[in-house]
Amino acid sequence: MSCKSNRGAVSSRKQVTKMLAVVVVLFALLWMPYRTLVVVNSLMDPPYLNTWFLLFCRMCIYTNSAINPVIYNLMSQKFRAAFRKLCYYRRQPPEKATRYNVPVYYSATKTSCQESANGRDSAERQTVAGKRVNLTDAGSVFSIA
Repeated sequence: MSCKSNRGAVSSRKQVTKMLAVVVVLFALLWMPYRTLVVVNSLMDPPYLNTWFLLFCRMCIYTNSAINPVIYNLMSQKFRAAFRKLCYYRRQPPEKATRYNVPVYYSATKTSCQESANGRDSAERQTVAGKRVNLTDAGSVFSIA
């Protein structure tokens, strides 16, 4: 069994290496026209600015970006399976609200200031402690004791 898993790992590494080699070679080939133009223009006076060649260079660069997923799809079964799963993903209905009971000990003080008859402020304080509070957040109900 160890021999089979070792062969599978070696085969997988070879496949990844081949795919990486194809990606790197295509990157070099598709970027070469633009990079060559940059080098030539740095040596020439006046620079070579043919509109059609510039368009060709730009299309090669865009093609390089667009071709990578195609290469992955052609050369990797795992990529195909993951991409298929992503495309056919169906959103499941939202789950029912979950109740959480979390013990929390707190105290709250409410202060209201009123002016008394002698001109001084008198503070009325009310203290609340140990009450149960229910909170709702994004469809979930939280109970705090």
